[in-house]
Amino acid sequence: MQQDERAIYGFLDKYRDGADIVYGIRRNDGALPFSKRLFSSVFYKLMSTMGAKVVKDHPDYRLVSAKVLDTLADYKEVNVFLRGIFANMGFRSEVVYFDLHDRLAGETHYSWAKMIGLGLDGVTSFSVAPLRMIAIGGVLITLGALAISVFIVFSALRGDVVPGWASTVLPIYVLGGLQIMTIGLVAEYIGKIYSEVKQRPRFISEQELT
Repeated sequence: MQQDERAIYGFLDKYRDGADIVYGIRRNDGALPFSKRLFSSVFYKLMSTMGAKVVKDHPDYRLVSAKVLDTLADYKEVNVFLRGIFANMGFRSEVVYFDLHDRLAGETHYSWAKMIGLGLDGVTSFSVAPLRMIAIGGVLITLGALAISVFIVFSALRGDVVPGWASTVLPIYVLGGLQIMTIGLVAEYIGKIYSEVKQRPRFISEQELT
């Protein structure tokens, strides 16, 4: 009973006004531990940075129309991240704010492992940014190694060198950067394959005219 049940009346009002998805948004964090509040803040910030659209402070407390549920059935993926799917469907949506109450009985079974798993599901389901970061990292390392190579050449011309340092260290950085960059390129293809095999609807029709 942490979610305010009286918010349901607000959900129904928004639904009658034409909204297909009504999100319940926390007005406060109630008695949530600081660690979970921090994780929630980091989670939404990370999702936004990665380009994944989610509704902030929305704890899976929502009303959806039958039309939305029929569309949800077209999503064939197994690892379903509902917060992201609903936010990306494009149906008309509204929000209702509610107060988070203290837990009346029992203890939460939503462990840190499940919270981290939710965050990973959210990022990997709607963003290939982590894969692209690998390729970018490889490019930066390679460019850095080449820049150091140029610096060492000029140092050698001036006679200011450490014997054996360049021949030992530079190949490691250059080859390492090229390997990471190559892995990043492969990761781009894997990301495209992953997006295709989920077979998400290419478009969603809000209304069919006959």
